[in-house]
Amino acid sequence: MCHFINRIFQSRLLFALTLMVVFYGLFLIPASDHTDRLLGEITNLGHIAAFLIIWTFVFNLFPRFRQMSVLQVFVVVIVTTLVVGELIEIVQGWIGRDDEWQDVWDSGVGALLAIAFCSTQVRGLARRARGIWRAVALITLVIVPWSIWSSLADEMVLRWQFPVLCDFSTPVELSRWNANKAGIQLQKNNKTGGSYLAVEFRPATYSTISLIYFYPDWHSYGHIVFDLTNPDHSDLHIILRMHDDLHKRHRYALNDRYNHMFILKPGRQQISIPLKDVKNAPATRKMDLQHMEDISIFTMQARSNHQLYVNRVYLE
Repeated sequence: MCHFINRIFQSRLLFALTLMVVFYGLFLIPASDHTDRLLGEITNLGHIAAFLIIWTFVFNLFPRFRQMSVLQVFVVVIVTTLVVGELIEIVQGWIGRDDEWQDVWDSGVGALLAIAFCSTQVRGLARRARGIWRAVALITLVIVPWSIWSSLADEMVLRWQFPVLCDFSTPVELSRWNANKAGIQLQKNNKTGGSYLAVEFRPATYSTISLIYFYPDWHSYGHIVFDLTNPDHSDLHIILRMHDDLHKRHRYALNDRYNHMFILKPGRQQISIPLKDVKNAPATRKMDLQHMEDISIFTMQARSNHQLYVNRVYLE
């Protein structure tokens, strides 16, 4: 068995095939739409496995690496990985996938693991030095993929908060939101001591913020409430949009979701929407309130910047 595995790692043909599969499967296939945050984060850990496998092949296939010192291998491997990782992110941005620095760092972790456990240089070190290299690599493996730990923590928080969908009592709640042609940041409320989501809608056909991570089963509740503040001195026209996970099967048709315009007067106010209206919004079916997927707030055809504070979103 060991001989067979060794032959695999010494085959340049298998290395080329593996490289093609890894790069196409992990980096080039367009990502599917999903709201399972943890699944997405676990998928992103494929960057670690990919570069661990790639560098393990490289160490076995190219004897030049065996002539380098530990420091030389470290510099060459890490710098190459970070450069290639960033180029991959640029390509992913071109084909509609997310380009994130976190993925580049995860690729670096995979490279460091390959050096610590698979390079002849580290394997040839004294036991203590070898142990230090591997301990550092394992600690990095735990620390660097920080997004999966913050996502796991927030998944527990959002279930504990329910029926509150978001109240910004923890900083990780910002990760539940996405913005398109809009700016979002958490700000402190000096009067209450809490936080709110400060939104800047920008001039665009659509300037949108979306709550994409929340507990999806709403069927036991009667209303969804938006606690909002319009800090400007003039009215703000916003559109609230909500849909379930079946919406994608209907090609995101306008008449297959809840879509309604509201006028926000200056100051703090609440918008309470009956969930029966949400359920009956699609033209040809009933909204599945047990599998809600997206809540969006957006402006349309805005010609200037507009501010909005989101204090809380909850069911009652």
